[in-house]
Amino acid sequence: MRKNECSHVIRKGWTKFLIYGENGVEWESRQRLCDPVWKRLRYPSLQLRIPVRYGDGRGMRSLMNISKQTQRGLGVGVGILAGLVAAQAEVLTLSYNINPTTPNWSSTLNVNQFNPGWGALNSITFELKSGLSTDMSVVNAGGTAMAYSATLSSLVRVTPPSPNSQFSDSPTVTLSGTIPGGTQINQVGLSQILSKSSAMTDVAPFIGAGTVPVGVSGELPANAFVFTPANNQLVAGTFGNQTISALLNITYNYTPVPEAGTIAAGVALAGAAAWSLRRKTS
Repeated sequence: MRKNECSHVIRKGWTKFLIYGENGVEWESRQRLCDPVWKRLRYPSLQLRIPVRYGDGRGMRSLMNISKQTQRGLGVGVGILAGLVAAQAEVLTLSYNINPTTPNWSSTLNVNQFNPGWGALNSITFELKSGLSTDMSVVNAGGTAMAYSATLSSLVRVTPPSPNSQFSDSPTVTLSGTIPGGTQINQVGLSQILSKSSAMTDVAPFIGAGTVPVGVSGELPANAFVFTPANNQLVAGTFGNQTISALLNITYNYTPVPEAGTIAAGVALAGAAAWSLRRKTS
């Protein structure tokens, strides 16, 4: 068999395709004689067992077409299987409500960890809903009307195990306006509720079968109350009965372990897709 000669006779086989030339079986030792054909026939990453027709050059083209279609069928099937698994991504949310009676407080939550037997933990999201409630009073002891503004700020902090994951929010209450001379304004139950989310960059401490400590605190920081006009002996503002509350939602975003039925359905669909495309070429 000379260098540029290549027989187009194909024998059907289940483990490999044999190319016959005038000197008998031409396989790896003579593969360079039929490089274009060899590249079509040999797929190191896909050891396909494809029954094909054999004969002359038409058989060769049939083999090439079936190989392409079968690979596309397998690709469709794998895509279906991946879609079934990915579509099952789920979330698990844990809620912790803190409503203390004192203005300044600190609490440690024992948060249930994500059990690795449930699946693969993809990410964790913290959602903090913090609130401040207070009463305020403004008194004008002078004889003329005065403009005023009273602001009370709070600080609610969440401290996960990883220091870099700490975050906080600042509910603030403001009362402002104009007060006539010789009068007093009393406002009860002024409040503000804020919502803030934070993604945890370090999820390792939250994986396990026990609990993980998460700190939550609320306080009135220094200079929390600001009143204007400042240092005025005729107009003054006060506050009282303040409370700081917090609701912490911790959401585990995870992919559960596929059930046996899901895997079986995906494999069946993958096989059906590959078989359908192969049938179109026969």
